[in-house]
Amino acid sequence: MKRKLFSLLLALLFAVSPLAALGEGMPQIDLDLSGMSSLIVFSQVAAMMEDPSQYEGKVVRVSGYYDYIDDLYTNNLYHLCMIADVTACCAQGLEFVPKEGVELPEPGSNVTVTGRFEIYYEDQDMYVHLVDADILCSD
Repeated sequence: MKRKLFSLLLALLFAVSPLAALGEGMPQIDLDLSGMSSLIVFSQVAAMMEDPSQYEGKVVRVSGYYDYIDDLYTNNLYHLCMIADVTACCAQGLEFVPKEGVELPEPGSNVTVTGRFEIYYEDQDMYVHLVDADILCSD
């Protein structure tokens, strides 16, 4: 009986071990905005900009379309996940820093971006972005 129980537990361990490895390296998402309505997402991102300290360090997932700004003043390239409001007349961009080696899509491509929310300063002005960001292109 003990031998059968031990064999069963051992078989179960080997069966479950590969499944556990599937989740390795995948961040725990604290705030998933990717499946929400545009009204809720637009409002939530506005709240994130209003009180960014509340979100610092959290892993955020958001969907929108990819764009970038090549700032000639700072010589920086800023990557953005653009989120349209419910009427699609206005858009708000959430900046992200892609993980090294991540291939960037063409501007205008639909994307889902997942990264850690971080506050940073540039010329004494405060900004926010998602760092170590993964990008999933849905076009």
